[in-house]
Amino acid sequence: MKKFKINLDQVIKSEGLPLFIYADGTISGQLIPGAEQVGVVYKNVNCALSNTPESQIINVVACTEFLPMVKVGWYAFADGNFSPNPDAYEQLQGVVGWLNPDKDAPSGQRGLIVLAEVESLPWANARCVTRVWGDDGKYNTRLLLEYGKRNNIAFPAAEWCASYSQNGIKAGEAFLPSKLQLLQLAANLDIICSALAELGIDLGVYATCWSSTEVPPSDENGKYTSTNTALVVRLWRGVDFIGGVLGRRGYMQKSDANMVLACVAF
Repeated sequence: MKKFKINLDQVIKSEGLPLFIYADGTISGQLIPGAEQVGVVYKNVNCALSNTPESQIINVVACTEFLPMVKVGWYAFADGNFSPNPDAYEQLQGVVGWLNPDKDAPSGQRGLIVLAEVESLPWANARCVTRVWGDDGKYNTRLLLEYGKRNNIAFPAAEWCASYSQNGIKAGEAFLPSKLQLLQLAANLDIICSALAELGIDLGVYATCWSSTEVPPSDENGKYTSTNTALVVRLWRGVDFIGGVLGRRGYMQKSDANMVLACVAF
């Protein structure tokens, strides 16, 4: 990430309002029409400041409240860089598919990046009851891999996501998104598809994507009627689903090959 330094006086004079950081290094409390914003910093940052007047500066990269400027449909790169231009930086990772409406969300919960690589894989290679039903895809993915090791069962979709290690992404960072996370992406489907298309990736019109969420018990006693189904989310464009995005949910046989959209949280 590019490092910026802000004069302490600028922060004080901002009176708690955000300071916008622009690609050319300009730092201003005003929105500049046509200028590319790359970040924003607030007065209540937690930074170490020198007592020497000439060095009273803030290193923005070290501030916990530094938020990179980003929008759904922008491209994500290594080192925390974002841009609407897919050629802006090296090591392109994917497309921003969802942003947390909670602007105070901590790192790792601010948004989801859909990786710029798609696979078609089965969910599992055998019948099983994993009891993985959570909303956190990264945690779900870890639970599936642990279950697989204990029971000698392969989970191809989750394993591919977890092993992904390209363009600055380390193995273990990417994950198979949960049902909830895929529904969040579905709300921005057209924007995501347009951005991926610029990279030569076509999700098609009727993409059915594996979630990391197993079909929960079929009754209140926890009894299963099937041990071979997991939840999918239908990323179908131009379809008016009954019940809105909730109508996109479904389930498939775990041995079926369906689209895998690996994600990284930031």
